[in-house]
Amino acid sequence: VTLQDWYAPEYVDRSFKNKIAVNAVSEYTQICSMALARRADQMVLDAAGAVTYAASPTATQGTDIVAGGTGFTWDKFRAMVKAHRARAAGGDIYCVMDAEAEEDLINEQELTSSDFVNQKAIAGDGLNGMTIMGVHFIVLPDMPEGGLASGVAYSWNKQAMGMAMSEKLGGD
Repeated sequence: VTLQDWYAPEYVDRSFKNKIAVNAVSEYTQICSMALARRADQMVLDAAGAVTYAASPTATQGTDIVAGGTGFTWDKFRAMVKAHRARAAGGDIYCVMDAEAEEDLINEQELTSSDFVNQKAIAGDGLNGMTIMGVHFIVLPDMPEGGLASGVAYSWNKQAMGMAMSEKLGGD
């Protein structure tokens, strides 16, 4: 990923600032920060999509679990966990998906029945924020920046993944 400068300007009317009871600059700063973070997220997704994947991966390839027209199923989830456990010793596993992939998994009894899991995906916020079999779920909304392709999910081991960020220091 190539480092790039990104700006998210939000202009504050100085005369209006004195008429409201809250510090609008703080709110605008948070909004701009979230916009920049979404762009950074998209850069990470683009990098993940550029990786070479294979059913029997080499050390530099990711594992490809083919959809086969059935969406994200319990069997594919278990295959994902197995691939991580086979390649990495421990670590936090994360799975990022779109709403369509989440819907596929919520239709699986193994992820919603109290016979299998203690957490209640349907009563809560869906799979977003849940941890099942050591996998932390992140459900991304559709993003103007691009987001995920429909029905696509990526997973990674936090300890095996590297990401560098830089802050440009100095004057303009």
